[in-house]
Amino acid sequence: MTRKKASPIWGLGLYLLLFQVTVGTSVPGHTEERSIPPPVSLKSRIILQTLPEYTQIALKLSRKADFTHRLVPPESGKLGELWIYSRSWKFPRLRSLVAGDRRVRSVNLGREKEGSYIQVQLLRPATYQVAWLEDLSQLLVTVFPKEISSKEPAVGSVSMGSPQKESEELQLAQAAQSVGQGEEEEIKVTADQVESTDQGAVIEAKGNVEVRRGETIFKADELKVKRATQEIEAKGNVSVVGPKWRMKADAFRLNLEEETGEIEEGEIFIEKGNLSLSGKRFQKFAGQAYQIDQGSFTTCLCEDGPPSWRISAEEIDLSREGVGTIKGGTFHVYDIPVFYLPYGYFPLRTERQSGLLFPNFGSSSKEGFRFQQPFFWAISKSTDATFTFNVDTRARVGIIGEFRKIFSQNTRGRISAAYFNESLRGGDT
Repeated sequence: MTRKKASPIWGLGLYLLLFQVTVGTSVPGHTEERSIPPPVSLKSRIILQTLPEYTQIALKLSRKADFTHRLVPPESGKLGELWIYSRSWKFPRLRSLVAGDRRVRSVNLGREKEGSYIQVQLLRPATYQVAWLEDLSQLLVTVFPKEISSKEPAVGSVSMGSPQKESEELQLAQAAQSVGQGEEEEIKVTADQVESTDQGAVIEAKGNVEVRRGETIFKADELKVKRATQEIEAKGNVSVVGPKWRMKADAFRLNLEEETGEIEEGEIFIEKGNLSLSGKRFQKFAGQAYQIDQGSFTTCLCEDGPPSWRISAEEIDLSREGVGTIKGGTFHVYDIPVFYLPYGYFPLRTERQSGLLFPNFGSSSKEGFRFQQPFFWAISKSTDATFTFNVDTRARVGIIGEFRKIFSQNTRGRISAAYFNESLRGGDT
């Protein structure tokens, strides 16, 4: 068939018609004219999962869009590259994630011409699968080693249907977002065995489970995620190491939707204040309310041996109102119980509050063991007082008082007084 030369006017009209069809019709088979859809944006961080059988990269996008892909196998001295490109993608900025496993060196996002691309740098020959998970609004890229290609989809296999088993396993990484910090930090999940049941509603990982997010590392022998109820359960050698706190426990349960949870046989250390907490059971209730059963706490850092002091209690309650209470407590000095605290409370807020302060201890060959228990009275914003009960077991018992008041920025006053009974060593009062 011979082609006739088109005039410039007809050529321009044909170009405009094709342009309208291209941008106006986004669903195949529909003939009605539609408005230009908004660009597809990246809705969350890159999620990377490395397992012995494959490597997965997941990106949550604002909506589905057509894309193209091609594989450039690695050659001698050169990395292989898997390119996935779409004109509809508009990623906000260039990003790079180093994978560090045997198959994938890095994952790069960038812009090219009118759209954006995903570049996966390959260290070894590989096959791959690209899938769009409709219910998760997620693009999933799975890279398999070349040597097991007979068991896996062929090079360039693309699925746009329902989530597959591998994609549901990746939800472990998304559930682990509760253990971490910044919004832009990637999550990496590894385990000896990962499987999903109930059509992907329940996901389980067993054996050397490790979840990494930024500087936070979560480990356990077993991890289970229930997607419908947003519940996470971990068992066996559970530990969390973060930049500002650490936790160890036998078991851990958390409901992300209700913001409730439970820790069994747990230990928590918070670097700010050197606060160490331990208990048979930690419970988190809705809001910022906590309860520790058969627990103890101390701010003493001791590398060897028991802490110089600690307070244990049958029940410790921490409320969102900024008050902590102790029921059935005991004060210990080097693990030796000194006195019983049937009930007590301590402030959690930063503003001044009336209450008992931490006691002071000392000893002397002449005056014996010394114990001082101060009580702070917040009278007003500019006035306060401290009353200290003092006992020297071989010398005296008494009370020390101090009254303080600020009159102006440059004027303040202080009054101190004390009373002692020296009868403990036979002296006059």
